Amino acid sequence: GLNLARDLARSFEVDAIVDTGDTTSFGLPIEEPFSDLLDDFGVPYYFVAGNHDSMANRRAIADAPGVTSIDRRVVEVNGLRILGFDDPVVTTTRTVPKDERSRTMEDAEPELRALVEQKSPDVVAIHNPAMASAVTGEVPVVMAGHLHRSVTTAQDGTAVAVAGSTGATGLGSLTVLADKPYQAQVLRFDEGELVAIDNIELIGTSGNF
Repeated sequence: GLNLARDLARSFEVDAIVDTGDTTSFGLPIEEPFSDLLDDFGVPYYFVAGNHDSMANRRAIADAPGVTSIDRRVVEVNGLRILGFDDPVVTTTRTVPKDERSRTMEDAEPELRALVEQKSPDVVAIHNPAMASAVTGEVPVVMAGHLHRSVTTAQDGTAVAVAGSTGATGLGSLTVLADKPYQAQVLRFDEGELVAIDNIELIGTSGNF
């Protein structure tokens, strides 16, 4: 997955990478050394944690050379202002009931809305697209992950781009039969305005593109 992301970044000559989480699968300490592989992309690598990233793994990834955690921070890429917001839900070591997950996200939404109001970003990067509704109509673009498939929608004038996964199902590929494709999105901006989204899909280890 990382090799694919690195190749895509170079091939499409991107200005930055936004990782929208679930960078690890089980949130275990054995996954922490994975963060050492996040160097050498040649462009800024911005990280927003997902629900499969434990708090320890979030810290390890944020501390990795070449990686910048943008949780509750705004970064600029050629004048484009991107606000990150880590997933408030962590489901790595236990099963979290659906109503508890929903309540945790709802409790975090006022802070996300306040940050958007204060910092006026062009893009909000989150993990779970279910939280996009908190800021639709208030920000031009929302980037998300979580679904492990690419989806592009529009809500109240906000484009919501769910990137899919350059790691397919992650370590889940070893435990499930589903052959999900490797996916990514390249968002293209002109003077701060989203003008196009390239959806990229690689199917199977044979590399059908």
